[in-house]
Amino acid sequence: MFPEYGGEKKILIFKMTQEEKKLEIDKKITEKYDRLVSDSRRIASFNYDQYGQDLLAHCLSEFLEKKPINYQYQVAVVDNKLPNYMGRSMSMAIKSNTSTFWHRYRKEQYNYRGVYLAEGKEDDTFSIEHNMQPEKDKSPLDCIHWVIENELDWYEGTIIDKIYLQKWSKKQFMSTYGLPLNSFNKDFKQTIKKFRKLCSHFM
Repeated sequence: MFPEYGGEKKILIFKMTQEEKKLEIDKKITEKYDRLVSDSRRIASFNYDQYGQDLLAHCLSEFLEKKPINYQYQVAVVDNKLPNYMGRSMSMAIKSNTSTFWHRYRKEQYNYRGVYLAEGKEDDTFSIEHNMQPEKDKSPLDCIHWVIENELDWYEGTIIDKIYLQKWSKKQFMSTYGLPLNSFNKDFKQTIKKFRKLCSHFM
């Protein structure tokens, strides 16, 4: 069901020490760093000078400090999806006024008229693109895929994809990504609640 994490690779991963995994993760970050910087410039757009560097540093820090080491290794090394994960994280961080990044780096900037106007242009563009997406209204499956691509971060999207679409069990998911039960149950409930709200017209 998940060959990328099976057979010899799975045995090798469980034999590795945490330090060995961290070393491999650091190598991937170094390897992909130019791409990550480029993505942060694209996502922050004309506000890159205000918070672009902080955006990348913040999201990398959240990934390395708050996610279990096995999860980090799966994303960065086994799946080789670090740019995908970071791209979604950075995008969500600047679009959501409930994100840690928004409160830490952007909230005070709204006191300045120039930045406020710039943000207004960006938010208007996003709002127009959001409302023009027909996929979310076509069918339940189309809505699921649209939400995964546009509204959820990489972790939330993976939960919906693996458990809701591919019918993985929670046990399979936690085992694959090295997640503790209590933490994952909380994340799962929050993600499902968010997902159902976004596709409520099909629920």
